[in-house]
Amino acid sequence: MSLQSMVTIFLKENLRAVEAQILTKRVEMSKFETEYREVLAQFTEMTSRYTQEMQVIDDLLKQRNEIHASYTTGPPVKWSRNRIREVEKHEGKLNLSPNLIFFRLHSD
Repeated sequence: MSLQSMVTIFLKENLRAVEAQILTKRVEMSKFETEYREVLAQFTEMTSRYTQEMQVIDDLLKQRNEIHASYTTGPPVKWSRNRIREVEKHEGKLNLSPNLIFFRLHSD
């Protein structure tokens, strides 16, 4: 066997080995692409859900801020002697803050 034919055989075997590796990698890549598409779809769905959940939280925070603002921007409570006596009588002369007294008077 000549050197030329030995080199040719070696190159053909190398070529077959590389072709087999390419085929194996293509099969792996096909499986990977399927898995990638599934994961990408899940990611897209989760990203959308995350955005929706954050919007709900933002809306709830806005509602909370509006409620807090309504407490601080309302007209001041005017206290008359009659109202103070009524509260003292109703609460058994407990030392309550004006806000708590006002709440209790109007929550009955």
